[in-house]
Amino acid sequence: MQLTIIYHLFNNSINLNNSLKSILEQEDQEFSVIFILDQTTEKVRESLKEINFLKKVKHFKIISISQNLGHSYCFNFALPYIDTPYVYFASSSVVLKPNFVSSINNALKDKNDCDVGFFNVHNAYCKSLDFSLSQDKILEDLYLSFFNSYTNKIFNVEFLRKNKITITNFKHFTTLFLYNVFSKMKSWFVVNEQLVDLYLSSTKNYNTYDLVDQFSAMFGKYINDEFFVKNRKHIEYIAIRTILISFLHDVWVRTAHNKKTFNNAVEYASKWLKTYIPNWSKNEILTSISNNDSRKIIQYLKTFIFKPKNIIKSFSSLEKEI
Repeated sequence: MQLTIIYHLFNNSINLNNSLKSILEQEDQEFSVIFILDQTTEKVRESLKEINFLKKVKHFKIISISQNLGHSYCFNFALPYIDTPYVYFASSSVVLKPNFVSSINNALKDKNDCDVGFFNVHNAYCKSLDFSLSQDKILEDLYLSFFNSYTNKIFNVEFLRKNKITITNFKHFTTLFLYNVFSKMKSWFVVNEQLVDLYLSSTKNYNTYDLVDQFSAMFGKYINDEFFVKNRKHIEYIAIRTILISFLHDVWVRTAHNKKTFNNAVEYASKWLKTYIPNWSKNEILTSISNNDSRKIIQYLKTFIFKPKNIIKSFSSLEKEI
């Protein structure tokens, strides 16, 4: 076996049955699953029982945690229990294509010592990524398309262990985790197929301000590193995009359009950018990028001003692209 899926189960039952069934329906059953029950509700536990993995999946483990510690802690906790070369981090937001395991196993026949594997993900609210990667385009294509999520990657377990790469416990610091992966990876492979459908719930179980604070940790610790210096324009662009789109939009939605709270978030974003990227509007990637599929987003960023009313007005036209 080449792959273990670490599956985090909390209290979100939306899309859960579809997600769990997609594991059962794999064409290739040569993989392992570790379910982490993170103080799950009875409803979620019942879903797991109904699907009856005991009879249908060859290799799986269940680890139950009595208190809610979050996905990052659970993923880190499960890593020592993995006995396959590669790991995939999953939750109810992902629905695996039937050929998910078979495509990865086929790719690993020739690439079984690579640090990271990349593949396509379809988001229910966005167009599927269409990419063709080569070694000489790794920075441009990978950094900008793949720096914000681990749902489109598998990781070499020994690579993570050797480099002591973990996800920050109790935080939603996905991009910081991926920074450490990208800065240390030496080899990778690409499966140029859509292997996962991604369904994002409007209910988030993390602190929205983590989206900004992960960059504070990154800039504070790594700003003088060779990798950071070499790829600073890409990293800054990812920070700008995350803060001005994901962070502000999440605050607006999660607070049920509370204007006072949103105004505070806008001020927080403004102060952060003034501190860490004072000339953010002149970022080389931002000023040169042209992507027809994200035209409205790029236009939003290029014309952005820190006025809450203007930002809120823009959100309505960006809903399908965010």
